[in-house]
Amino acid sequence: MRIGFFGDIHGRVEKFHHVLQKAIETSQISVAIQVGDFGISKKVVKKLDALGGFPVPVHFIDGNHEDFRFLWKAMKKGIIKEWENKNLYFQPRGSTLVVQGTNIGFFGGALHVGRPQKIIKGNVITTDEVNRAVFEFSRFSPDIMITHSCPAGIGIGMQGLEIHYWGVVNHIVLAGFNPGPKADCGETQHTLLWNQMLQRPKLWVYGHFHEQKITEVEDTTFVSLSCLERYHDSVIWDTDDEALLLIPRGDCSSN
Repeated sequence: MRIGFFGDIHGRVEKFHHVLQKAIETSQISVAIQVGDFGISKKVVKKLDALGGFPVPVHFIDGNHEDFRFLWKAMKKGIIKEWENKNLYFQPRGSTLVVQGTNIGFFGGALHVGRPQKIIKGNVITTDEVNRAVFEFSRFSPDIMITHSCPAGIGIGMQGLEIHYWGVVNHIVLAGFNPGPKADCGETQHTLLWNQMLQRPKLWVYGHFHEQKITEVEDTTFVSLSCLERYHDSVIWDTDDEALLLIPRGDCSSN
């Protein structure tokens, strides 16, 4: 079986539907995982209804650009179970999934660079959430980790764009949060998770930075995915061969 990984879509479900269908036809994926900034909202769910749902199961996490009020209400009232009829599955922070013998761990959330942080039931990752995830993953041992951003300061080497410099200063640093080193930034809460994991995953997939980058840290391959606003890079995990496959990027700008 093949699992397809997809970057930020920011509510563009029509384009994502097209890209997903193409990945099914050309790469034979059976399951899709979207790494946050899905852009979930009431309007987006209605768009998905009009499309008749997704052609394969799509599992997604929260990023920093979701309608969190809508998402938490949907979770509280059990509405997210109705999304499964559309082949859409939300994976809360610290949740797990087994696909063809491959253990997958999910942990969403990330800091904003362009707006104030929402701590309660929002984008900010709490230490309590990290501790609960550490406990769950210690029992589950993920082969693959899915997050929106990446651990900071461990050698992945992600660098924020210069245009976000003052956003980082105003909304992260001055708000009392730590974005990590400038040349190796990310989420320090993910660093906490990384440091406490008893068994490191083979593969760690994330988005947030809107670029493709592959880095080896110890025995873990970190893969950053580009967003779907212009390009789509097909990144696939073959569960039979336990291998990462990279398909040359395609231009999505006209879709």
